[in-house]
Amino acid sequence: MGFNPMDASRQAKPGIRIVPFLLVIAACLIAGVLLGTITGGNLTSPAPTKNPPLTLVFLGYDSIQASTALDSVWVLTLDGNGNADFMGISPALVITTTQGQPAVLREFLADPLDAPSRMYQLSLIPQPSTSVAFDRQAFSTLVNRLGGVPVDGKYLRGQDLSNLLSENAADPLAVLRTQLRVVKSLFASGPCLSESALSGLQPEHLLSSLPPDLLVTECKKRGPYLQGAVKFRILDDVLPWTMPDGNTGLLPNG
Repeated sequence: MGFNPMDASRQAKPGIRIVPFLLVIAACLIAGVLLGTITGGNLTSPAPTKNPPLTLVFLGYDSIQASTALDSVWVLTLDGNGNADFMGISPALVITTTQGQPAVLREFLADPLDAPSRMYQLSLIPQPSTSVAFDRQAFSTLVNRLGGVPVDGKYLRGQDLSNLLSENAADPLAVLRTQLRVVKSLFASGPCLSESALSGLQPEHLLSSLPPDLLVTECKKRGPYLQGAVKFRILDDVLPWTMPDGNTGLLPNG
């Protein structure tokens, strides 16, 4: 049997096909080494950018049409990562401004129109902060729009809730503790209200550094808020104190 060139050609083809395949593998290995060098070996997708913290200071007044009694101060801090912290402060608290001047909070923030500029002088409030001033009418309307708030096993409408908050007015700490119960119920499902709940309250009964719709948007941006991520506390470690001018208040203990 003679030598057939065609048979030799057919026998050589499998070996020829292996060479390009090996070259492809080598190229992939080289590319992988280069990519690892460039990225430092970190091939995971970047973590989503969280929103910066947001501080909202809710100031409750008898009325915001004029300088009247300051009923409540609640500071809401949103960390931008789904956590929220409510801190209640008695208006009777004796504070020291960033200028080193002592003052009673109810006097220092007595004017709802002037309160935003004065908040920057309060070291106990994280800065920058957004002020939300509201009066009793706004609060009652808000509660009614929500269908009432459960307190002590029953739903209270706006006026009933205002009456509850007015009890024990002579004892600022008792008032603050009652506010804590109400705030816990009001924000049990999360720290953000809806635009419809705030609709029509500004400017007669609500004044905010941000428009209500943007206020709601910025709050929701820091969510979603998971169960247990919303904390409530009050500043109640205080001592009775009389100011040099005769004004009485509560001095933080420590």
